[in-house]
Amino acid sequence: MIQNRELKQQARERLEACPQEKKIRLLYGGSLFVISVVYLLADLLISRLTPQTGGLSTIGTRSFMSALSGILPVVTYLLSMCLSFGYMGGIWALCRDDKYEEAKSVILKDADPSFVELIDEFHYNVLNKVDEILYKAQKDGMRIHVFAHYDFGPVPLYKRASLHNSDNILETALMGGFATVAPYGKTLGDASYKAKGTVCSDESHLHISPDRVIDASTCLFPENTWFVKGVSHVRVDRGSDYEELLWKLVFSKEQLTVHSFKQYPQFLYPIFNENRANRHSYGDVDGDGHVTVSDARLALLCALEIEELSIYARSAANRDGSDVVTTESARNILKYALGIDGAPDNE
Repeated sequence: MIQNRELKQQARERLEACPQEKKIRLLYGGSLFVISVVYLLADLLISRLTPQTGGLSTIGTRSFMSALSGILPVVTYLLSMCLSFGYMGGIWALCRDDKYEEAKSVILKDADPSFVELIDEFHYNVLNKVDEILYKAQKDGMRIHVFAHYDFGPVPLYKRASLHNSDNILETALMGGFATVAPYGKTLGDASYKAKGTVCSDESHLHISPDRVIDASTCLFPENTWFVKGVSHVRVDRGSDYEELLWKLVFSKEQLTVHSFKQYPQFLYPIFNENRANRHSYGDVDGDGHVTVSDARLALLCALEIEELSIYARSAANRDGSDVVTTESARNILKYALGIDGAPDNE
């Protein structure tokens, strides 16, 4: 996407000779000097206070050099990170547009113009045009499927962290392609909340999550974006429904949507990422392999908060895998056990 390869090469060459590189070499040498001086002073102090120990010199030059060789890589890494942090292109690719110029004015005040030109090229011609680039790619035949996780608080390293929901690392709203997401621990409103519909205005598509935390109607790809609750950053367990869905999408020869599989709706629950060997089938709350009136009784006791059930048992009480058990869940299991209602579509 960045066409000017000559510009990138020039930036790379100038960065190698930039003042930051010289500072790193200088501080590296200074660190070696300081560690050596500290060692000598400690040796002198211990020898004076406790002559019988022989001081640090008893550990031998080889042991000292071994310890030093273990410390220096750590020191080098920390110095390099601190001094070259602003020169990592990937970091700037994560910078929000409304903070981009402000961050440049602070971090890259004395930076090489070639580097600034390079990250500007990406920010303004790629990042800020991500919607038109991806829409064109999909139109040209590229299959796009998006996954975002939620129900974790963001890492509290920035002022606005408390205003977001995340996968424990990245903000759900951004990972979901600009979905409307309530802050962690809150909802978008009561049952009267209506989808914003800025991208998808079809109310029959039901783009609001059952827990009313996410409105996917504002996503770049509302029909191709799944949200998984209670699953942390990049975690996909082997043998889970999550893994199975990913393989289906990878090997599909057509663009699939959140409506393609009844068992994989747009909003998925933690049990979706559990190994299927640990799971109970629908209605089998007690895990004995059969659906009986006893299972409905257990679900009712759980709904009334009289009895505590495992996540596997709670998820078995609902057709969609939700771990929230209600009296309606118990009623449906009873009807299923008595043969009044058939098995769910995904059984």
